[in-house]
Amino acid sequence: MTVENGLSQNSVVSITQDQTGFMWFATQDGLNKYDGRDFKIYNEQFEDVTRPNFSKLGKVWNDDQGIMWIITDSGVLKRFNQKSDSFETIDDIRNVSSIFQRSDGSILFGTYDNGLYIYDKSTAEFDQLFDEADAKSGVGDLLEHQDTLYLATLNGYKRMILDGVHAQSAENHNDLPVSTWAGNNESDLWAGTYGRGLHRKTNSEEGFNLFTGFRDEGLPPNLIILDLLIDQRNRLWVGTYGDGVYMIDLNQSRIRHFRANKTNPYALHYNDILCLYEDATGMIWFGTDGAGLSYYDEHLAKFNVLTNNQLPSEVHVDQIRAIAVDEESTIWLGTSGKGLTKIGDETNNAYSYTVQNSGLKSNRVMSLHATENELLIGLQANGLQKLTNNAAFKDFPELE
Repeated sequence: MTVENGLSQNSVVSITQDQTGFMWFATQDGLNKYDGRDFKIYNEQFEDVTRPNFSKLGKVWNDDQGIMWIITDSGVLKRFNQKSDSFETIDDIRNVSSIFQRSDGSILFGTYDNGLYIYDKSTAEFDQLFDEADAKSGVGDLLEHQDTLYLATLNGYKRMILDGVHAQSAENHNDLPVSTWAGNNESDLWAGTYGRGLHRKTNSEEGFNLFTGFRDEGLPPNLIILDLLIDQRNRLWVGTYGDGVYMIDLNQSRIRHFRANKTNPYALHYNDILCLYEDATGMIWFGTDGAGLSYYDEHLAKFNVLTNNQLPSEVHVDQIRAIAVDEESTIWLGTSGKGLTKIGDETNNAYSYTVQNSGLKSNRVMSLHATENELLIGLQANGLQKLTNNAAFKDFPELE
């Protein structure tokens, strides 16, 4: 999606989704609220400064109570007022660089030149966390990992253990120019850097080591990485500036590389990636520096190159209205007028259920949902059916 589709500007620096499902895209010239078809644009500008060893990007972000915060041009912090449908400036803190919510619900705000602040929701006050000697430190991306707070700074990174609103201990590390973090308490900690690739800290190690990939699939050691994301399927997405996106499957030890390709309409649109986001449906969104938005859907991507010409004549994959994938990785397609199609691991392992050849009550399949042993099928004007693992169709009144 670009300005031709209604986006206010093509440099998308930050992405989020609110509690009602709307997608929000922050650009250099306007904040875009997207309902799946149309954009509503708010007159807010966001910074987009990217250098080989430094970046300054605006933010749009939601806390756990559904309150939206934005960091606009020059580090101005604002909060969304739903009643007035506008953003209110927060004057208590300036030159804001980053936002992070801790596991205890408290919100941290990093600044470019005045250290780190914690926001007290009960008093609506901001308290500075750094001591006086360290107050001028700049803070980039933030992440809490196993009770330790990791901060990307202008000179490297900092590790902190917090005691309430005070820093119990802090360690400065100037050997790694960290740009962004990814990880949770169950996973390794990942650090993206400016020009020094991807680094990993395992739970058994104190420091970070350069990650260059797996035995058969490598990762360049000099990547400029501006964002990292671990998705619901335990895949690490690496957004780079200049080299597209890498998807690292941490379960399968596999790496895929996505780059722009003008001859392929289904490829990534641009190689300069500013931000990554996974929405509630599992779709991955990419904000690019000049080419708008790209998005990746694991299941839809498989059908970009799957056409009726590759399948038996009685199997249909056109006019698709619904998609589901079961636990055996079988793909189910609901079509508009041509029944229900099942596709296994190979294209020759495919079959279409229709009114004419099965117990399906309508060839217009509007929705699908795969559970452990069955497939729920929503039909146009014919209610709900269930397909059991023995290929028997049952109507909704019979579901006891």
